[in-house]
Amino acid sequence: MKRSGATSRVSLLLGICCVFLWSEGLAQPPATITIQGTAQVSGGGPLTGTRDYRVGFFDALTSGSQLGSDLTGTTTLSSAGRFSIEITPPAEIFSTAGVWYELAVDSDATPNGIDTGDVFPSRVKVTSVPFAQLSADSQTLSGAAASAYATDAEIVPTILSNDGSGSTLDADLLDGLDGSAYATDTELSTGLAGKANTADLIDSLPRDGAAYVIVKTTDNASTNGLNLLAAYAQAKALTPHGQALSATNRAAVIVPPGRYDLGTGQLAMDTEFVDLVGLSTKREDQYIFSQTNGPNTGVLRQTASDVGIENLLVQSTRPTGVPPFNSTDPAAYFPDSDKPATVIRNCEFRDDGADHSWSMRVGIIYSGAYSDCTGGIYAFGSGGGGTASGVFSNCTGGATSFGGGGTASGTFTNCTGGASSFGTGVASGTFTNCTGGDRAFGGSETASGTFTNCIGGTNAFGGDGGTASGTFINCTGGTNSFGGGSLGITTGAKLFGCRMTGTSWSATFSGRMENCYWGAGFTTAASARIYGSTIVGTLNLNSTAAGVTGTRARIISLPANNVFGATSAAAFNIADLDVN
Repeated sequence: MKRSGATSRVSLLLGICCVFLWSEGLAQPPATITIQGTAQVSGGGPLTGTRDYRVGFFDALTSGSQLGSDLTGTTTLSSAGRFSIEITPPAEIFSTAGVWYELAVDSDATPNGIDTGDVFPSRVKVTSVPFAQLSADSQTLSGAAASAYATDAEIVPTILSNDGSGSTLDADLLDGLDGSAYATDTELSTGLAGKANTADLIDSLPRDGAAYVIVKTTDNASTNGLNLLAAYAQAKALTPHGQALSATNRAAVIVPPGRYDLGTGQLAMDTEFVDLVGLSTKREDQYIFSQTNGPNTGVLRQTASDVGIENLLVQSTRPTGVPPFNSTDPAAYFPDSDKPATVIRNCEFRDDGADHSWSMRVGIIYSGAYSDCTGGIYAFGSGGGGTASGVFSNCTGGATSFGGGGTASGTFTNCTGGASSFGTGVASGTFTNCTGGDRAFGGSETASGTFTNCIGGTNAFGGDGGTASGTFINCTGGTNSFGGGSLGITTGAKLFGCRMTGTSWSATFSGRMENCYWGAGFTTAASARIYGSTIVGTLNLNSTAAGVTGTRARIISLPANNVFGATSAAAFNIADLDVN
């Protein structure tokens, strides 16, 4: 093919998204993916008009084997050189660990088909963006909200991924977010010539598309705050694919790294299906803050229910004020009420550090889905009337968090709280690999849930004058934990492989204990059944026909009352007083 102009080059500033979306309840790959970019001739002008294209998929960045056959067709480039190609990928790509695509676009002044000079200089790795990950995780999050974003690849630049693969998603790209020069990676430099730092890169991106708006950033935090509010207002009016916003047709406000000062104002998230997503997975890169402005205000105030919030650090910097500790208190994150369709991922909410405001609104229900999030004291549905009934994964809170002072009835996995966390009042949920402090896990009232591999301090698990009536598997607590304060363990309690490491336990035991270690002696009720356990103290069978077998204690008193048959105290008593 004879060229009338110089060869074309492609600016991969949109990074070519392959957006994998799963419908709720399914785990199937999509029918189509979208490839986008901007083409320019070497002289700097845009390549325009209707052009032939060819797409091939390979299992390596260079050489390798082709996956399926070439896909061909035509695309129309805009006056700015932008193109969007929607294709049905070959099935082979979904069973291959690493996939790259090779793109060719007819670049002659007079279009006349594809030849070798039309092939883009480098293959690009196919990668799903975090929105797709959020959609895929909706099953893990009990199907809560955000089940699908718009399939428009413009929804977000692929620099969100940071997968270190050596493509334009290279970690070097995100490392450059501090404004330093980018590494001289071949693919980074291809199409990014002259983009010396992050500001240049982001400024070169289209500011908006059918399903997203990117906030314009400056060196001024107050200006950035105004720009954030303006971007949200613009996103509210979007109609992705010409359709109204919906749970399966979402819009996003993309927040680049920077400081966003809202003064004494707030960002009111008042529109369903408009999400707020930080560009960098380092959430501290996107720092949004304000002083809040008294009762019923927040930095992020959410009145819509079905929204996603991701990759942000949000802080209330309120300098004065004494909140009355009720649901009107200002907070960094201030949902107006329970928002069950909310999905929040990889966010940190901070208070002002001096108890003038809180990290998250207190005294309400939190029934959404929260993963990899951090809050301060009273976070995640705490305080009077507070309830943590949602799905919480890899989250961290301070004292009295996760329904502390209220109820923890949700599902908690790999979460950490401080003293009085996880429903100091009622812990009726499911807790796996969680850690709390003193009086945690229903410490003052009831621990009636299911607890697996959990750790609490003194008076944990219904121990502070409360009741332990749940199922406890491989859990550890301190003095008077597991209902030891006064009311004791009810008949329905079941303990397997648990440890009470304190030196006293004041209640009467009436549940089932198997393969447990107890650091103090206790008295049994008639319904007690104890198997293969070790009691460091006196086990008093209390003339109540309790059942004990395979168990050792320092002293077993009234052994004749054992429902499994009378036995001599010598057969049960521990000779080694330092048993552990």
